[in-house]
Amino acid sequence: MISDIDKQITIRKTVSIAVLTAIAILLVFLRVRLPFISGMFGIDFSVFPELLAAIAFGPIAGIVVCLIKAVIHIAFIPTALIPDIASVAVDIVFIVFAEILYSSHMYMSEDEDMVIKPFEREKAIFFSSIISVIPALILQFFLTEFFVYPKLEKYYSNEGLTYDNILANYAVSTEFLRNHFPSLAKSIPDFKGIWQGVLFVNLPLAFIKYLIVAIVTMVVYKYISPFFHYRQD
Repeated sequence: MISDIDKQITIRKTVSIAVLTAIAILLVFLRVRLPFISGMFGIDFSVFPELLAAIAFGPIAGIVVCLIKAVIHIAFIPTALIPDIASVAVDIVFIVFAEILYSSHMYMSEDEDMVIKPFEREKAIFFSSIISVIPALILQFFLTEFFVYPKLEKYYSNEGLTYDNILANYAVSTEFLRNHFPSLAKSIPDFKGIWQGVLFVNLPLAFIKYLIVAIVTMVVYKYISPFFHYRQD
């Protein structure tokens, strides 16, 4: 027979995952565009609630939040299907690796009385997230170069998403940097292939996103964790 505490835990988990899913849906529509980057590129922080769900309730919860967010986003913006497939894959790699590393580290950090050392959770969240950026960025590079852009050109070339136009969008970013930072002009390469744009534009933007998410998660998790889990004094 299920106890009242077990029921409360189940309800709290369900509600928490639902709230995190709603936040992820909101954030995916609030893309941040930097002034020196072409409007084609932007950052959304919807991976933040996905990471919270994975750390709090396990990787399956984070994946559920990620998939529901993507389905809703594609329902409203059908042209986002191809980029969102890649984004989902990259985000899942990030949150799954982060949760596995976090759980492993926290297990080793507990003393004989199952007490977590001070600041150990914050350190575990940050470093687990930063390490997980590496496989996520590697996957993003190959998916963007060999899946996203070829598919976009195949299905949306009539709407201007051709190889040359995509490359031109990367050139806009380099021209801005050359004009506003003359001292860096010689070190900024001319993009002769989309792979260079992915390497020097997409991946740095993704790294900034994941770094911000790691820092924010590290700071806020200890404050919101009691709301995720049914705890009694």
